[in-house]
Amino acid sequence: SSIFPFLLESITDQHFEIELDKTMDGRTSKITSFITALFILFYSIPLVLFCSQATREISEEAASNMKDYLLSMGMSRVLYFLHHFIYTFIKAWISVIGCSIIFGFVFNCV
Repeated sequence: SSIFPFLLESITDQHFEIELDKTMDGRTSKITSFITALFILFYSIPLVLFCSQATREISEEAASNMKDYLLSMGMSRVLYFLHHFIYTFIKAWISVIGCSIIFGFVFNCV
């Protein structure tokens, strides 16, 4: 049986052209389940990196009192946190693009 049946259906229903290995009774094989789990893992790594990097940068600036300095110079709190979100989001997209290229070459989709 598939590890992630709902995700497997949503992946194969979209524009991904992954040919599924079927067993004699119509169930997906273990290799397909492994590929699906690997797919989820590769695309969850940038999310984890995004959250940890943003948290690390904000805590480092809080320890160095840079936030207080910037707020006293007239920067709003919303702009301060928005800067961290946008900057880290752009860095996370580099990881997503890298994972997409790897999957593209592995599955010959590029």
